[in-house]
Amino acid sequence: MNQLSILLIEDDPITNYINNRLLKTLPIPCFTRIASSSEEAIRYLEDEKMLPDFIFLEIKIPHINGVEFLKEFYTRSPEFNKDIKIIILSTISYANLRETLHEYPIHAFLTKPLTEEKMKEALETFFYSEKNRY
Repeated sequence: MNQLSILLIEDDPITNYINNRLLKTLPIPCFTRIASSSEEAIRYLEDEKMLPDFIFLEIKIPHINGVEFLKEFYTRSPEFNKDIKIIILSTISYANLRETLHEYPIHAFLTKPLTEEKMKEALETFFYSEKNRY
């Protein structure tokens, strides 16, 4: 069994702590990297030899917000982002963000706070569809 790799992009340290603890409850090994800004996440993605399987992205983060991060992320070469699945975490409802996010391949949208049920439901879709890749 391989290790699941997740990049959390969230500026609130308490939310990061809670989300990281929830991810540790997964029944598979999980490596979580936390970026407290979009800039930090972009640097991490550029420098990292092993890209994450999933990015959990908060939309409302300072400086470069989540939507601007997506634009930057998807303008890079297809090899850079082709296998990374994006899961949006936000206090804003999907209905309010639908028009803004429609041009980006978002794999799941979860309203905050993240719960064990929401996380497992979103990730199970990928576990089953990828034939037990993890």
